[in-house]
Formats: sequence, structure tokens, C-alpha cells
Amino acid sequence: MHEHRQAFPIICMCSVLGVSEKGNANWSKRGKIQRKQDDEIITARIEDAYYQHRGHYGSPRIHAEF
Repeated sequence: MHEHRQAFPIICMCSVLGVSEKGNANWSKRGKIQRKQDDEIITARIEDAYYQHRGHYGSPRIHAEF
């Protein structure tokens, strides 16, 4: 919703998505949950390992590295 707020009113997007305006406001203030932050860090580490080995590392080797 944040990305599309210039094109569509928040009220309209909340209505279409079936969420309350207050719920949306609370969600946007909270920020990312810890699990999401951890997933992003792990994803970046996996991508780094993959690209450091020129795309030749498969999931077993990457898993063993971590």
C-alpha cells in the first residue's frame, strides 16, 4: 500500500483489501518483525555465497557453509 499511496487514496486501498485504516496505520508504525529482518539477512548471506562461487554452489554446499 505504501508504494501505491501516490496513485490511490489509503481509504480506497483499505476498503478494497478489507483492512481498517487504523490497522494499516498501526502496521506501518510497527515496522518489520524480527523474523522478517532475520530472513532478509540470511537471504543476503546465501546470495553472497552463491555469487562468490560464480553460481556453482548448490543448496547442499550453501547449507553446509552456514
